[in-house]
Amino acid sequence: MLSYSAAISTILLISNAAADHHMKGLGSKSHMWTFGSQGVSIYKADGSMEVKNLAPEKVCYNVTSSNGSSRVRCDFNDVESDNKNYIWAAVARGVPKINVFSIDSGEMIGAFTTCMSPRDLEYHSLRDEMWVHCYDVSDYENSHMDVFSTYSPASPITTRILMANTTENLRSFGKTIIDSSLGDVGYSSVYGEKNLFKISLSEKKVMDKIMLNDDDAIFGYYDIGYSEVNKHIFVRSQVCCSCNFVNADALECGRYGSYNITLDNQLVEGQCGRHCAGGIRDTIGIFEFDTNTDKVVGRHTYVGEAPVESMVASPDGEYVVLFGMNGGKLVQILKAGENGKKSEIAYNIELDFNTTLAEDDNVYEDLAFIKHGDMHVLVLSTSAENKVAIIDMTADTPKASYVILKEEAFAGRLRSRQVEWAVDTDYVWITGRADKEIYVVDFVKKELVKTFTDNEVRKLLSVKNDNLMDLESAIEKSISAQNSSNDDNTGDVISYVAIGLAMVALIAVIGNVMMMNSQKSKLAQLRAESAKVSQSEPRIIVNEMKQTSAPPAQSGLRESALEADTEYC
Repeated sequence: MLSYSAAISTILLISNAAADHHMKGLGSKSHMWTFGSQGVSIYKADGSMEVKNLAPEKVCYNVTSSNGSSRVRCDFNDVESDNKNYIWAAVARGVPKINVFSIDSGEMIGAFTTCMSPRDLEYHSLRDEMWVHCYDVSDYENSHMDVFSTYSPASPITTRILMANTTENLRSFGKTIIDSSLGDVGYSSVYGEKNLFKISLSEKKVMDKIMLNDDDAIFGYYDIGYSEVNKHIFVRSQVCCSCNFVNADALECGRYGSYNITLDNQLVEGQCGRHCAGGIRDTIGIFEFDTNTDKVVGRHTYVGEAPVESMVASPDGEYVVLFGMNGGKLVQILKAGENGKKSEIAYNIELDFNTTLAEDDNVYEDLAFIKHGDMHVLVLSTSAENKVAIIDMTADTPKASYVILKEEAFAGRLRSRQVEWAVDTDYVWITGRADKEIYVVDFVKKELVKTFTDNEVRKLLSVKNDNLMDLESAIEKSISAQNSSNDDNTGDVISYVAIGLAMVALIAVIGNVMMMNSQKSKLAQLRAESAKVSQSEPRIIVNEMKQTSAPPAQSGLRESALEADTEYC
């Protein structure tokens, strides 16, 4: 009779061979996906090998603007994985499409029509839905948000979510919170809007507009974060400021120009939004909003003595990190507590970063909270220096160790770095977009292990196939149960059960293969019929959005300020 171990090994080999043969699978191990001007690349977690590359002509778009000029756009405004079937990418401004890639093979399976200029993606794991927040409506989707089934991207889902007046040519530039812990609702901000929008996920429409504060100084909201621990949303306020005249809030208006705005009941030259961040009027800060009651429970205004600029929540919602306009020398960490109560400061962490030429700026765009084995660390990389801080969060007073990425002084845009942990490995990846570089750091050994050059990356995404992980976990548990049994008869019973589980796993793999092949056939047929996607012909999307000069009216102000803000990003 075939032994237990031999049976398990045989089944595993067969299932892996089936997956590899039919899906050319990437397997269950973590891979790092990079998205940028060189298209899409997939690497081993330690950066030792590029597993796959999709050239920009296959995944990006040639966009023609209203003035007749054109260029290939590989913006990759946002990317997201559903951890089961697909990777989703909002590729380019001016293009009403979402690119979808197979999590198993890395191949692009299609570009699916959606609302105009998708910018923000949110995955709802319990509903198996990918939510898209767009800059504008499109001829195909008269909505500022769209929804895709993560099992069948081609399936039509009707949405009617309008968060700006389309007749006044206003845009819906904003951020969205969609999370399984919120149940049947989501929330969204819109640049220049003084309300937070509450979305019904079932009815696919706006169910309420919530005013957080009636202060006339508030221009609107944009950046938002969420903690599932206390179910609070953190909303960054934005203000307007005067510029370019004697006694103005700022001496100059900067590269994005100015508009007529109303301040202190007077019409003056000025700006709004991000361009006023850290200025003398930017004192309102971040609202902490309870989703159970739809009420504000507190405000966070300063990081030390500097105005707060932005926030990022840890993946598990335990912590919320506040960044200030202080060159990165101090970060403040809130610990999410009881629902309905303002989150309290857990740590103020001083960091040894060079703040030259960035003393009054926020230099952080991203971070990585990592729980790996016995380690719990926070990884930060300033955009003003080529250095990474690895902060031990298990200590009573968190302390930082540092890794030098390179000795040269940093030169480039602030807030341009991304930090991404290759899940379940010792590696964290950091972008150096200004220098067209990517750095791979071993955060356990605290050393730089790899530098990629001539590679301008806009987004990093760690991808791991949870479906395969679940199968492996079930088989490993059955092996463990068999090995721990000292009773021969009991061991035989467990062996048969374990082999049965392994067979179920094999059937699941084969079923998944058949489903994927069937789905790919249907998608291929759909693409052939609708001619929405063509791998052999260039994708030329004409951007018909007209740019207009901004009148003194508030609507024109918001639109013009938005154009400048999106270009800055």
